[in-house]
Amino acid sequence: MAAIRAETDLYVLRRIGHKYKDNADQRSIWPTQKDNEFWPEVPIATGHAASHNRIVTPRELANSICETLRSRGHEALLVGGCVRDLLLGREPADYDVATEATPDQVMALFPDSVGVGAQFGVVAVQREDLKVEIATFRADAGYSDGRHPDAVVFARSPKEDVQRRDFTINGLLMRHDTREVLDFVGGQEDLRTGIVRAIGEPDRRFREDKLRLLRAGRFAARFGFAI
Repeated sequence: MAAIRAETDLYVLRRIGHKYKDNADQRSIWPTQKDNEFWPEVPIATGHAASHNRIVTPRELANSICETLRSRGHEALLVGGCVRDLLLGREPADYDVATEATPDQVMALFPDSVGVGAQFGVVAVQREDLKVEIATFRADAGYSDGRHPDAVVFARSPKEDVQRRDFTINGLLMRHDTREVLDFVGGQEDLRTGIVRAIGEPDRRFREDKLRLLRAGRFAARFGFAI
């Protein structure tokens, strides 16, 4: 019994040590509230493969997708609402990834993926009940029906890609491993000041997709922002 108790105590000590190590590994690089009144601490998963005996989180799945794309020489960034929510200290409901890889290249890397909007450059990777959408960088060419782009031209840079998005707070990108934020549209400042602002010329943005008016109101109500 003494030997069993000793082995148990050693196991507990090892688990405690791992717990403290894991907590240290997940500390945010963002300034604390003491340093900056706006930015909260945001723990970001490291992206290492999850153990086979536990459920993978949405963040881990997104990080794993980014790592796979980057290991094949592609750029891969977290994008949109998940970045916005992380910077606001909220847990994102879902994650999206942006890349310069084409839908065909993405689907070749992820054989179980599904083209949910392949004509618009969007592919979904699903693991059990989780789904992460991967969108190829693109530029839209007109919206004659006021809802869908007439044509999609794939782009090579994230800067070009975000110009087509709706609001600055949704046009932010983040590197999954370093937490570096790429902001080409002033979205961080609008998060700080609490503004829902269209990217580019507002009248054009709302003519392109009339549902953006409703989305603007929904975001303003959800976050308590001005429009």
